[in-house]
Amino acid sequence: MTERELIPSMCEAAYRASLKISEIYRGEYKVDYKSDESPVTSADLASEGVILPLLREAYPAASVLSEESEDNTERLTNENGVFIVDPLDGTVEFVNRTGEFAVSIGFSRGHRVTAGVIAIPEKELLYYAAEGLGAYKLTFGEYRRGFSFGEGERIHVSDRSDGVVLAVSRSYKTAESDALINKNRAKIVEILTVGSCYKGCLIAEGRADVHYRFGAKTKEWDTAAMQCIVTEAGGIFTDIDGREITANRADFVNRRGFIILNRRESALDV
Repeated sequence: MTERELIPSMCEAAYRASLKISEIYRGEYKVDYKSDESPVTSADLASEGVILPLLREAYPAASVLSEESEDNTERLTNENGVFIVDPLDGTVEFVNRTGEFAVSIGFSRGHRVTAGVIAIPEKELLYYAAEGLGAYKLTFGEYRRGFSFGEGERIHVSDRSDGVVLAVSRSYKTAESDALINKNRAKIVEILTVGSCYKGCLIAEGRADVHYRFGAKTKEWDTAAMQCIVTEAGGIFTDIDGREITANRADFVNRRGFIILNRRESALDV
């Protein structure tokens, strides 16, 4: 099955999970904490319960790497590909009720992300991309009227570079990010504070230009779909050292953080 053929099932899974998350968001939910002290809610688990059966039905030959499930390392040698799933990206934003959380579903083949879908439940937006086929954005309302690949607005990064819009995390502040801002004030014309992988979507559609994430807090499921959407929108997605980020790794932690740029000329001094 090609990535173009996979996208409708990935969009449907993200859309249905979004509806479930929004239902829980407006009611009562339980918050627990994992061993690394990151939060997990009943919405995370319910979303995964929607997504995984749909993906396995659509493409049973593929493996799955998902945040809330035990890892099965057979995925590393599965030539049919791997779905890389964050059922609720931005759980802190969900708990803090900022509305800036997402559903993120990537697909990797040959240790490279080749398809990605991100849904933003509270904004009722779907972003999707497939390798070599571009990146797109549509509303939930547009999606409900019928979907096939190419529906919605084709998006592209901005061409700004002299004065850039920097996207920063709402909930994860670091000394490195503060230093980055102080060192590059002359080049930064605006700072957008945004939660979850929604930051990458804003860069992909040209509303922001750059984002730097330092440290080893993120995992593949946080970045896979975003990486595909950004690159297919004409942007650049690398680790902090400017090196390619591969997918479906044995160590799924992004040890060297990541950078998103609309163009190379927008890079900031670190």
